[in-house]
Amino acid sequence: MAEVVGLVLGLVALVPQLTAGVKMLRQIRNADDRFPVEVDRLACDLELLVTFVEALEETLGVTEPVLQRCCECCTQIAQGLDKVRGMVSLVTTGSKSKRVIRKITGLPGLRTAVEALQQSVTRAQMTMMMTSHLPLLAGKHAGADPFSLENLAILCRLSPGFAEMTPLHEAVLLGTDGLDETRTSRSPTDERNFLGQTPLHLALSNTGHMTALINSGHDINALDRLGMTPLMYAGIMGLVNAVLLLLDRGADPSLRATKHNNLFIDFAASRNNWDVIMAALSRLETRPDNDTDWTWARHATILRHVEYPDHTRRRLGFKDFLAKCDTPNFIFDHNGCRGSTLMHFVTTPEDVQTLLGQGFTRINQANSDGHNPFMRSMRRHREVPTILPILNAGTDVHHRDNNGHTALWYALYMVRH
Repeated sequence: MAEVVGLVLGLVALVPQLTAGVKMLRQIRNADDRFPVEVDRLACDLELLVTFVEALEETLGVTEPVLQRCCECCTQIAQGLDKVRGMVSLVTTGSKSKRVIRKITGLPGLRTAVEALQQSVTRAQMTMMMTSHLPLLAGKHAGADPFSLENLAILCRLSPGFAEMTPLHEAVLLGTDGLDETRTSRSPTDERNFLGQTPLHLALSNTGHMTALINSGHDINALDRLGMTPLMYAGIMGLVNAVLLLLDRGADPSLRATKHNNLFIDFAASRNNWDVIMAALSRLETRPDNDTDWTWARHATILRHVEYPDHTRRRLGFKDFLAKCDTPNFIFDHNGCRGSTLMHFVTTPEDVQTLLGQGFTRINQANSDGHNPFMRSMRRHREVPTILPILNAGTDVHHRDNNGHTALWYALYMVRH
């Protein structure tokens, strides 16, 4: 942790040097107009990079190797700026604190230095974009733009072709009007940028663009560098219409991301996009394979009840997802413990009544630790209004767990502690 904090502080400490570099480049542009386009582009790219560096301090989930790479890139840029600074002559005008460029020496060398600096800035931008991309699964802490598409759009406007973006990528990302099947069919399908994203990955906020791309033969299950499909993107972004369109056109919800091994509903749940999951379940119910439908409903219910419980009485809660299941009596594994039921994870009296009201009967189901729901509730929260209904539902008070303890032992333990 200390190493990560140190790297972040070191990176942020480079901001004044990079900001001064932007100012210097614009002074060069004003002092000599022999290659204004190159200098303007470099200044804009460097200015945008500064915003990325400043935002990095607020980013959660960034690993030490990624931060180390960012520091290396920015240090290289600072060194490149020093080299450029050594090729210009400064003169003080007005106040002592204000210095402007008087002349440029060694123009060929400066041009080479600017080109090298541009390459360094581009590499750093790509690294920063990867930094935004990799920790996007920081769950509910992730920002409103988890894939940094707004930043990527800015980069595309400033530098067309940046990061291996094709014209079709840019047209989709920038929301170009008139993107129809005629245009998309003339472009190669499934071309990828440096993050492995296809145009379809970037088109999810516009169902018209999505339809044109799919009709033109773009792979609806294409994987990016993290092994994530457009459906997973739509789940993370909370785009209900995009999710439904992808499912209708044949997107496979059973695919798992190769890096994170998560399903699309796992990603959606991590962002509290329960409306997306509920809409997907309703759409999957129309498929002929009912067993698959129950599997999805059960998995979603576990996510809502076990992984991301929320008792703020939001519109879509545990009760809503349980109603989608064929039975409340299914068993599942969790964190290495086998044979648990939903009753093992209740935390409120309402949870208990919801399960009993839906016909829950596995009141004495023991998991691989030997704990039945009553024992686990006693171990977890010890709240009488919650555990008493479980006891009264028919708990076997003589059952012993793997350590030989009975329900009475847990009750006495609770009283003593």
